[in-house]
Amino acid sequence: MSSNKRIVIVGAGPGGLTAGMILARRGFDVTIVEKRDRVGGRNAEIRLGDFSFDTGPTFLHQKFTLDEVFEEAGRETGGYVDLVPLDPMTRLTWGELSMHTYSDRERMAAEVDRAFPGSADGFRRFMDDHAVKLRTIYPCLQRPYHQLRSYFNKTLARALPYVATRKSVVDVLARYYDDPRLQLAFTFQAKYLGMSPWTCPALFSILAYTEYRFGIYHAQGGLCRISDGMAAVFEEHGGKLRLGAEVKGLRFSGRRATGVELADGEVLECDAAVMNADYAHAATRLLGERSLPESKLERKKYSCSTFMLYLGVDREYPDEPHHHVLFADDYRRNLEEIQAGQVPSEDMSIYVRNSCVTDPRVAPAGKCGLYVLVPTTNTRGGTKCSPASRSAPG
Repeated sequence: MSSNKRIVIVGAGPGGLTAGMILARRGFDVTIVEKRDRVGGRNAEIRLGDFSFDTGPTFLHQKFTLDEVFEEAGRETGGYVDLVPLDPMTRLTWGELSMHTYSDRERMAAEVDRAFPGSADGFRRFMDDHAVKLRTIYPCLQRPYHQLRSYFNKTLARALPYVATRKSVVDVLARYYDDPRLQLAFTFQAKYLGMSPWTCPALFSILAYTEYRFGIYHAQGGLCRISDGMAAVFEEHGGKLRLGAEVKGLRFSGRRATGVELADGEVLECDAAVMNADYAHAATRLLGERSLPESKLERKKYSCSTFMLYLGVDREYPDEPHHHVLFADDYRRNLEEIQAGQVPSEDMSIYVRNSCVTDPRVAPAGKCGLYVLVPTTNTRGGTKCSPASRSAPG
């Protein structure tokens, strides 16, 4: 397919790159503008000397979706990204008790039964029920909803019982497990959405199912390499990638975008534009007269923030897992304190990634890079600390 239509995409994160590689393959004249000096957006690489870290996601779920994206662009994922399935996937720890997770059904059932005796049948029921749930829901996620009539179809009607419910993911998992710790092993994935499993809609119990059914992958060199691979495909199809090109705003004629103005005054004329910048920034600053007032955005709810450590360490930890989640003793209270947003929790949950046990590319030989993430209150709560958390004088 060929087209004379010019498309400008703002932002070279995974979303912008996905749009770019597919549109370029279909013959459109596509330019991606990115204010930073590298692609990836929130999934970009950060380097500390010879150490490489991901600034964004560290879990790759649904590899089949990534494969579909590359296929739509006429390529195979494996030609651009070296993806390795993790086995085990994650270590989950509650105090003195730990459990590993696997995408092999019977191996996972045995591990569940080891850590929580008598619970293997609940795991098998969960997997059977959610296989049906995913088959019902997933086609709905692949449909466009740009017209009102899109909502009136048999596919969506079949999924309605899963969607039209006030239950949470914890409510769903209580049907399979009595032990609240084991429920957490299938509900903590709600944090990927920045939500508490006690308030996250029941629909999203499919997150745990896709994890335990299809596995978790690591991209050698870091998940940032996925964006690098997408950029390579985009340019192979004739796409133009402009780094260090900060956007001032879009220009419109009526409802149609006609150009993208850069910070230096240059205007890239276009027949259509794709916005892949940060929502809050784009909605309030990049849409000209169509921009939202910041006061309107301030009324919206915000998810939690995180306290991050990127550590380049002069030794290896071969006995530590690739992914390790350590739950707070009172996980629900921890999440409630985060959501309240006033005082940082004394009892914290911690995630540690030690990807060097899988990936030799992210640190020098004999050393490792540790990625430590602690969910915490967002900045709307200020910087208050409880008395116990303040540093003692001297």
